[in-house]
Amino acid sequence: MKNKKIAMKILSAAFALAALAMPLAGCSDLTPEEYITREEFNRIKAGMTYQEVKDIVGSAGTIVAESSIAGYTTVIVSWDGDPVNIGSNANVTFQNGVVVGKAQAGLE
Repeated sequence: MKNKKIAMKILSAAFALAALAMPLAGCSDLTPEEYITREEFNRIKAGMTYQEVKDIVGSAGTIVAESSIAGYTTVIVSWDGDPVNIGSNANVTFQNGVVVGKAQAGLE
């Protein structure tokens, strides 16, 4: 139980760090196929592996936060949305290799 509470605190801190570290959409040299869409975001489900998510989105994304503690490895990967919608993005949180959370802003 104690490890789970520690892991949740780390996850919360990682989300906060990801928001600060996230690049603005449109500031990269990504091709349109590398942007995440709302439809792709909606297909991402808890329990999926990173490879499954990469297959859906069509690109690797950018690791914006990573932490390992008490047997839990948490990685947050960010994808830019279409640069027409400035700042649009999605973050997917993986814990021990599988999706445990996701968030998006401005995806169409």
